[in-house]
Amino acid sequence: MGDRHSLLARQLRRFFGDEGDDGEEMSPDCLQFLDAVDAAYRQFDDDRAMLERSMDLSSQELMEANAALRRSLEEKARLQTMGALGHLVGGLAHEVRNPLFAITATIDALLANLEASPANQSVRQALEGLMEPTSRLSELMSELLEYGKPLAVHLAAGQLGGAVLEAVADCRRLAQV
Repeated sequence: MGDRHSLLARQLRRFFGDEGDDGEEMSPDCLQFLDAVDAAYRQFDDDRAMLERSMDLSSQELMEANAALRRSLEEKARLQTMGALGHLVGGLAHEVRNPLFAITATIDALLANLEASPANQSVRQALEGLMEPTSRLSELMSELLEYGKPLAVHLAAGQLGGAVLEAVADCRRLAQV
């Protein structure tokens, strides 16, 4: 019997009339009862320790799941933002490109119909000077439209293991963050 239950043992001695300090042993029934109490306390301590370990593991798992969920939501928000930005850029480029085409076509028509005379030379130079910036702006709008397009998805039959390994390799950098 451990030191832990000496108070209980003293109370039992008093109850059963073994209060004296004469070194008399308690009855076997009392000793058996105290052993059962000790076993119950040990089992309680073991159960409590196991429950504490389980709660620690559960808390850690919850924290890890929470962090993974947070990363997933942040990635989803980032992808939604990028998608919205791509849509905005594509719409803007489309809206700018239409009048830009009209401007370029008008300049081309004016240059084609402008007589080659010294009097028209300054007008010709002004119109030709507009061609380079409108061409650059048209190229920029084409690049913006390309940026705004959704990514192409190419589905193909293949081994699932290879796709999983490729996905893991692609995500390794994100997992290290």
